[in-house]
Amino acid sequence: MEELLSLIQQVANQSKRLKEEVDLKTLEIDRLKAELIETTAQKTESEAKLMQLTEELKHKNIPVSTVETTVNVHERVDELVKEIDECIHHLKR
Repeated sequence: MEELLSLIQQVANQSKRLKEEVDLKTLEIDRLKAELIETTAQKTESEAKLMQLTEELKHKNIPVSTVETTVNVHERVDELVKEIDECIHHLKR
């Protein structure tokens, strides 16, 4: 009889632990769902903003690829300036 009560207690403890785990997982799922909804909303917002900016560029007769190229050119100019600075530094030695 004592063994049976011990087994019942073990099962009860394990059931309680499993229920707590399920509750924690449920809370985590709810948090992740909320985060997913927020992230999806941000994505939609960003896509709308991108479309708006693309339309503005079209209205200004600026091809989108030109803007991207301009950014790349500025980055390349910055790299070249750094290289020139390094060369001048080495020449001063």
